[in-house]
Amino acid sequence: VLTQEGYAGDDVLVAAGWLHDVVEDTAVTSADIESKFGSKVSDIVARVSDELGSSRKERKLKTYPKIKGHREATIIKLCDRIANVEASGAAREKLNLYVNEHNEFKNHLFIPNLADVLWARLDELIKKGSEKLERPILNKQIACQKCGGQASSIEITLDYFFKYSGPGGSNGDFGSKITPGEAQDRIEALAEPIDSDKLKNQFYDRAGFCQHCHQFYCARCWSISSNGFGTCPSGHGQSLDPHWSPED
Repeated sequence: VLTQEGYAGDDVLVAAGWLHDVVEDTAVTSADIESKFGSKVSDIVARVSDELGSSRKERKLKTYPKIKGHREATIIKLCDRIANVEASGAAREKLNLYVNEHNEFKNHLFIPNLADVLWARLDELIKKGSEKLERPILNKQIACQKCGGQASSIEITLDYFFKYSGPGGSNGDFGSKITPGEAQDRIEALAEPIDSDKLKNQFYDRAGFCQHCHQFYCARCWSISSNGFGTCPSGHGQSLDPHWSPED
């Protein structure tokens, strides 16, 4: 981020950028940094290193006063936060943390005309992150490959409720509560190329997937019998009912 924003020629900032976490995360001391990189670098690193506290909030609130108004420390802290938000990717819990912290973070550190470009970049990232968090984690409608109708409907809401309907049935209007790990397992089960065993582990009717045809079909095209055994349009059969479980 330092390089992207034009600070690559500032040796003090670059050194502080590389070293900003070492006092927090290792046995290296400020004195060690000063002896090798000088007092300016050591001072910046000391300012951005979290103070001790019983919670993240307490540590941050103790640290912000060291940074506020100090040009180099503010730049390093903003570059660090920008990099962390950009690295959050699909890690919704991490992204949610930074989005929720942003107002307090900015209220404690923002000074007009100090690192305005970096603030603008971070604000835009937080805006996009907030919009991303407002969308469902997953909302997938799978079409039947024979008739074009809906084979399965799969939704995972922001508060981790799993709503499902497929050839073998549904889990109701409100769905069921799952963990973030279970949500990730269901998302991975639907990733291409489709793995039939993963689908079977996550969706009792494989979301209408025929492992022989490698296609999804709806309940009507599966021709499901009263005991829950279905036959796909090509004649392949498998159990589609969670309460009736002979081997395929």
